[in-house]
Amino acid sequence: LLIVLGLCLAIFGLAFLASTLMGLHLIYGLALGATSVGLPLAVLKETGRLRTPLGQGVIVIGSVGEFLTVVGMTLFYFASKYGMSLQLVWGLGKLVGMLAVAGLTLRLLMAMAWWRPARFSKLVEVRDGSEIGVRAALLLMIAFSTLAVLAGLESIVGAVVAGALIAVVLRGKEVLEEKLTVVGHGLFIPIFFVVVGMRFDPGEISMPGLAAAGQLLLAAFVVRVLPCLALLRQGLGVRDMLGTASLLSAPLTLVVAISAIGVDLGVLQQDGKSILIILAVASGLVFPVLFRLIAAVGADPRVRPA
Repeated sequence: LLIVLGLCLAIFGLAFLASTLMGLHLIYGLALGATSVGLPLAVLKETGRLRTPLGQGVIVIGSVGEFLTVVGMTLFYFASKYGMSLQLVWGLGKLVGMLAVAGLTLRLLMAMAWWRPARFSKLVEVRDGSEIGVRAALLLMIAFSTLAVLAGLESIVGAVVAGALIAVVLRGKEVLEEKLTVVGHGLFIPIFFVVVGMRFDPGEISMPGLAAAGQLLLAAFVVRVLPCLALLRQGLGVRDMLGTASLLSAPLTLVVAISAIGVDLGVLQQDGKSILIILAVASGLVFPVLFRLIAAVGADPRVRPA
């Protein structure tokens, strides 16, 4: 865990350094270092690499990196909005308070799972006509997202906390995870990108903007390759290391969310938001393809796509 945490912090450190050297605002560093597990998980399943050391490494690093990204977004929002003041301390206090509520909820759910194991087992049944597991997960997500908004935090913080609670409490959660993945990739993520597309102004695209997005795309890969070199000492080969770095370079939705926060805070203009959206879309196209090329070259012939 310490190695993974150090690797994720190194990615963010290099990302902020790259944005500074490029003369960009620190929010670009946050976007460069953003890490997510959603798209990498889908690609790993499609290529049959989910249960390999590479796949498990990507999931662990992506999960820790996603949590750090969400926390970083929250801290950046408070620091940019309030500066070094008592309001910043109050905002951080609300974040700690929400985490305390999450801790109490966790203890309650674990006690309920201990005393009523049969009821909790229904949440992860393969065939459940009422889909009570999906309903419970969505209810928990909505509850903590609402709590986050009422506390002045980003709603995505509450959603991540709800997912972490489900992961800790439930055993055999793979079935529920599969169902939620279908709902997310089949419904919510397409709606999200439809809204993004409707708000995107093609007139903001320019050659300098495309060039800037290309530079950021290259920088996003470099700031992950360098820390991932440490994985060579953990038994991964060079191809697997490059595959890990390429998958971690495609956070997709988080970059779009960061761009929206930047516009809301006034640190990004519309052209800057367009650059980050182009970066998000390009990374979601380029790096999964790069991973497939790398995985195809170094894949075990006994491994077949799921």
